[in-house]
Amino acid sequence: MINGLIAPHGGELVINMAGEKERAALQERALSLPQVLVGSRQLADLEMLAIGAYSPLGGFMNQADYLGSVKDMHLSHGLPWSVPITLSVTSEQAASFKEGLHCQLSVHPFSVTPDVCGAWLEAGGGLPDSQSCASCA
Repeated sequence: MINGLIAPHGGELVINMAGEKERAALQERALSLPQVLVGSRQLADLEMLAIGAYSPLGGFMNQADYLGSVKDMHLSHGLPWSVPITLSVTSEQAASFKEGLHCQLSVHPFSVTPDVCGAWLEAGGGLPDSQSCASCA
């Protein structure tokens, strides 16, 4: 317990929100990044990531954490985690993205029906049982 509060999963609360100065720099940088339109599910995950509810995750899962959560219910470093936290993108976007690519996440005014497909899968990786999810850090 820390100050009477239960410790976050993994022992450290990971807040993923930028301060004012950093926010301005990130907004400027985002203008040159590929754009991904997000729907309500992705927005909900973004909020949970931002406020630290998905601690110790610092963003959407990479391939190692995704496979660990799906196959073994653990993150790549061994911490128990059973729910994949991934960013869905279209097949066209997945074909052009590489794992770890930074992108601009934009709110789409309408419901988006994404094709859930991982960029690393398109690049020659693979997932068990024909499942696929994208990772964008």
